[in-house]
Amino acid sequence: SLCKVAGIRCVFYRDIYDQNNYYLEVFSRSASKSNGAAQIKEALGADRLVAFGDNDNDIDLLRAADVGVVVAGASPGARQAADIVIGSNEKDAVATWIAQNWIK
Repeated sequence: SLCKVAGIRCVFYRDIYDQNNYYLEVFSRSASKSNGAAQIKEALGADRLVAFGDNDNDIDLLRAADVGVVVAGASPGARQAADIVIGSNEKDAVATWIAQNWIK
């Protein structure tokens, strides 16, 4: 199987917005949302990383973040990895959360 190739990571999941669609993401083990976010956090000298997600391809990012946030319709796996569940992304929940918690 492709996902058993050394140095490769695969994520296979169903689209939470269209249950007839599935996704297979294939990439280097060193290339991940969590690694990219950690590099950005370090480069900026940030104290805290807040990550937003909604599906299984966000699980590693949500776990790596200081605060993992998912929208109401998130997959069960993403919900389990998150610290906070907010409203629907169809109702601007992410923008609202940022405005209420970060913009001073």
